[in-house]
Amino acid sequence: MGLTLNCCTGRALNQLGAENSLSTEILGLIIFWMGGFIFCYGTGAFRAGAFPLLLLLLTVPIPDSLLDAPLWAVRLGSTEVCSAIFTLANVPVLRNGFELTLPGNSIQVAKECSGIHSTLAIFITSLIAGHLFLASVWKKAVLVLFALPIVCVTNGMRIALLTLLAEYVDASFLHGSLHHKGGMGFFLLALLLLFAILQVLRRGEGRMSLRVKSPQNGGQSSASFVK
Repeated sequence: MGLTLNCCTGRALNQLGAENSLSTEILGLIIFWMGGFIFCYGTGAFRAGAFPLLLLLLTVPIPDSLLDAPLWAVRLGSTEVCSAIFTLANVPVLRNGFELTLPGNSIQVAKECSGIHSTLAIFITSLIAGHLFLASVWKKAVLVLFALPIVCVTNGMRIALLTLLAEYVDASFLHGSLHHKGGMGFFLLALLLLFAILQVLRRGEGRMSLRVKSPQNGGQSSASFVK
């Protein structure tokens, strides 16, 4: 399957375009690697290592056409959070879609400022954290679903902070180093929020009890295990 996909991509380069062809080629390579793993070690080993092997699929570049929906959702959530912060701070603001107009400045939550890269990073982190620290599937799903709201909150806070600094301190904050390099601090805040949610979801999963029959006398013995 991987070799076929790679060969077909080379022949249909003009129809797919450079971006989609790169995604298809890397997908073919990942499938080829998985097939090689199964050929060398068998399906039992593949099932045992399914999570890290399937995680390789996240190395496939996502085409822009598939990113439009999550990109729009992050922009909308960030704008909502930013607008709510202005309302709580009693800052007069006029909103028109993704554009927010204050008395002295006007900003727009553009695609470049949407935080889509942070969303992908938090999404991957939540997948790994859920796999390592949570047992139930529904809790893992809840943790992953929190990735988008967390990024919307932290990105909205970042946009609101920069706008307020530009409005009441200096307009250069909208184009300065804090704008271009300050995202790391809010990304760390997003990781802290994700960790807090993880700790809440881990409650009740710390201890498990198991009763097993004793092979000597057919009786029962109980043992407690700590995950």
